[in-house]
Amino acid sequence: MPEIIKIITLNNEIEANLIEKLLNERNIPFNLKSYHDPAYNGIFQLQKGWGYIESSEEYRNEIIEIYENLKKYDNETNSIKNISNSISQNETKKVINTILMIIALIIILPLGFFFIRDYIYLKKNKKELSSSSNFNYSWDDKEKKLISKWKSNDKLAAIYFDENMNKAHEHTIGYNINGIKINETFDKNENGISEKIVSYNLEGKKIGKFYDKNENGIFEKSISYNLKGIKIEENYDKNEDGKIEKYIVFYNSGDEVIWKDENYDGYFEKCIISYRNGKEKEINIIDSVFKIDNKSNE
Repeated sequence: MPEIIKIITLNNEIEANLIEKLLNERNIPFNLKSYHDPAYNGIFQLQKGWGYIESSEEYRNEIIEIYENLKKYDNETNSIKNISNSISQNETKKVINTILMIIALIIILPLGFFFIRDYIYLKKNKKELSSSSNFNYSWDDKEKKLISKWKSNDKLAAIYFDENMNKAHEHTIGYNINGIKINETFDKNENGISEKIVSYNLEGKKIGKFYDKNENGIFEKSISYNLKGIKIEENYDKNEDGKIEKYIVFYNSGDEVIWKDENYDGYFEKCIISYRNGKEKEINIIDSVFKIDNKSNE
């Protein structure tokens, strides 16, 4: 009987299963031995390998050749897997780069649109804006405003603010030929009708404010100021009939006098004196004669 010797050492159970199948297909006699010992929980497999193949000497070379071919095939398979993984990683990188490029375009394109829009607007209107015989115009892109200057002395004539670049001015400041501010208009909804107008005297000091909240051309409220910029009068015409129903006079002492036309007939029927200490005196006006109401608080 031929002597049985150890031929090859197997690294793992997968190699053992494959070599066992190949040797059986070739009718080569062999024994498959495992180093696993239940008593030591497989500790010997960590040191010696999974197990080994034993057979007679005459089958040594054939067994070794089969095993080497098996390992070569396994290495080639791993190489193919590595190549496949590398290709997969490259494809993933391409997808990520494409996504990043799309995101960048989403961000950049709107910015480019606004830049081109502003450029076209300025180019289209530059000649028109500069064609006045009395004024020179220039656009301040930083503050989004159109500046007008008198040609005769290069002093400010007007400033038109257009924050959203739609050719509708939300705020306008006017200057006289000496460059002194004389009025301001405010049109927040940009419909061409001013909701508020502020006027200034020739010293550039505020003298009045006028409010038209419903934009029908009639002021519901007006405020007057003295030369020191202190409020001295208020007028109210809430029903917009051209008749003042409430008129308030402010005094330096802090007192106020309020005149009221409660039946809207154009005549004041009531006068209230409001003192700065919080007390009030009410006066009823009959046929232009002042009569102090008994309920008044002196």
